[in-house]
Amino acid sequence: MTTEWRLLLSQTMDGEPLSAEELDILARSLRDDACIGEALAALRLEAALHRHLRRPDPEAALLARERLLARALLLEKRQSHRVPAQRRLTPVRLAAAAAVLLALGAAAGLLIRRPPSAPPAPTGTGTTLAILESAVDASLALTNGTRGPAKAGTPLRAGDRVSTAADGSVRLWLAGEPTRVDLGGDTALRLLPDAPGRRLRLDFGSLDAEVAPQPPGRPMTIATPHAVATILGTRLALRSEYEQTRLAVESGRVRLERTTDGSSVVVEPGRTTTARREPAGPMEAVAIAAPSSPPPPAAPRILFAPRGFTAYGGRWVVLDGTLLADAGEGPRLAADGLDVAEGEVGVEVFFPDRDSGNAGLVTKLRDSGVGADRFTGYEIALDPSGRFLRLGRHEQDYTLIRDTPCDVPVGRWIPLVVRMTETTLEVSVGGARVDRYEEKARPLRSGGIALRTWLREARFRDLWVRSGGERKPLPFLQESP
Repeated sequence: MTTEWRLLLSQTMDGEPLSAEELDILARSLRDDACIGEALAALRLEAALHRHLRRPDPEAALLARERLLARALLLEKRQSHRVPAQRRLTPVRLAAAAAVLLALGAAAGLLIRRPPSAPPAPTGTGTTLAILESAVDASLALTNGTRGPAKAGTPLRAGDRVSTAADGSVRLWLAGEPTRVDLGGDTALRLLPDAPGRRLRLDFGSLDAEVAPQPPGRPMTIATPHAVATILGTRLALRSEYEQTRLAVESGRVRLERTTDGSSVVVEPGRTTTARREPAGPMEAVAIAAPSSPPPPAAPRILFAPRGFTAYGGRWVVLDGTLLADAGEGPRLAADGLDVAEGEVGVEVFFPDRDSGNAGLVTKLRDSGVGADRFTGYEIALDPSGRFLRLGRHEQDYTLIRDTPCDVPVGRWIPLVVRMTETTLEVSVGGARVDRYEEKARPLRSGGIALRTWLREARFRDLWVRSGGERKPLPFLQESP
């Protein structure tokens, strides 16, 4: 669907007259049922939602969006059943279609003052769970494999992730209810299927939320790597850091449960609590300076690296020779001074749980910078949630080569070894060969070695490289920050 086609729909929705040429463009596009569905979705999100959310009544605005969606889907269904592919839309039929769209806009205007309905029943993975209202310096990773900049009006479904850069921000609304979530900079949020209430996962970073009252027995939850916040309807601020999760409540009540030992505390308005990775006694809530104050801002992420390595984003900490890698959107830790065309590289990887995301190696690394795809090289990563080995190619962008099912255990160290020639990669996991890939057309012939995580924490040890017959250990020795 072209930008011109989208603009014409928006003009039609606003009642602006179209020229004969514009009517012809609209008529040709409406012949395709798929275009009609996509256009209607774009129309309701960009015209209705964007306009009505500026009004002082966001609850009614979201109700209007849901009603507009239902009518749009009904129109799409009817159109697909009664319009043959070869049938031409006359100007009269086009005017009728435009009238239907205008009627939807009028209906939204009438419904805008009605009280909000209850949230919908638990939803599946194909259902829209949230809508992006605004996005600045942010990106999306969708379950269908699409990755790119986040844009206002984008619908989000279960499994989708939205992340922000250091100076970025995102505002989204949950579908079917007036719940608003604002993401701060350097943040990653994932939407999970309802079970039974609304569920979000804050992988790292910070958010502020204004949560509408939730139905009995279906509280909203926001999970972090350290805790789960159960929300019945409130205004709160939540921050997930490397070693802890902090919560501040402005109104309502929130129960925060520490995942390591199940300890929990109910946080009342004007109070705050912290769930640390390493428990230090029972949890408790303490008063904050003012009811409206969020947790104090976290210190900037430290980009120091072990001796002999260069960090491209993320936070890398060495404890007794083991490297702790923070969750992030593709941070890399590159070994200095390596250029390997043929040989082997190996490392042991440890996953503490089956949270989604992956971690592993990058080979043939060149032109590296800070950013998810700011490098050239091959990605060889293990995914404990999906239980597969992922091969990908990066050239300042990303192309999935393939996912190969394999055993990815949690709670124990996994040897990951890559044998390379100028045109092939052979990967072993736990001592067993899992995949072999050959690229003849445009192989990446040589480059450096790096470790990489994607949206989850991991640990590494015993990194080594063999080139020219000699195996060389690459130990993790922490430099002072």
